[in-house]
Amino acid sequence: MARRREDVDWYVEMSEALERRDRRRKWVILGITVAVPMLLMAMLVGAAIITKLNQEGRLPKWFKWPQLLAAPKTAVVAQPDTFEPISVESFQTGDIVYSQLDRNDFVTSISHFFRELGPDDDNPNAPFTVNIDRNDQYSGQIQLYRLRNVGTGEVFEFQNVAVKRLASGDWIITDEGQKQIRDQLQARMRVQIRRIGGS
Repeated sequence: MARRREDVDWYVEMSEALERRDRRRKWVILGITVAVPMLLMAMLVGAAIITKLNQEGRLPKWFKWPQLLAAPKTAVVAQPDTFEPISVESFQTGDIVYSQLDRNDFVTSISHFFRELGPDDDNPNAPFTVNIDRNDQYSGQIQLYRLRNVGTGEVFEFQNVAVKRLASGDWIITDEGQKQIRDQLQARMRVQIRRIGGS
């Protein structure tokens, strides 16, 4: 009978020891799962505070903080050079011919002739002024471009007409600039027109 009681006591003690060990294991796991994220968060907050103090120069000189954790310095982007306006004698020589279109956009026998007119009436030899694009020295806009209708003498003015420089160094009006001129001429003349050899 004593032997059975010893066996029971041993079994009870072993069960209790296993339960205690199981409880300790749960507390250890719980402690790790709580402590590790809190430790990481504390480290991140500490690193952020030290980085901020380092940027403001409020850390003692003896305290060395690795630059890897410091906030990256924003690179200063160099602005492209600004190009001075240039003078151009002319863009189109001779007659500039536009054919009038009918309602079906077919070319009619009516043609309108234009010639370049300098930007200054008082000085016919004054060149055109071209503002060079900030990012591309091979393109720009004519400040003031003028055409005179050869038949009527009427003067048409256009501002900021797009131009480009060729490899030869000559400046020409771009397709976009030609479209701008044509659209404004159409609006002023109230007829549909198409440039001979162009848009």
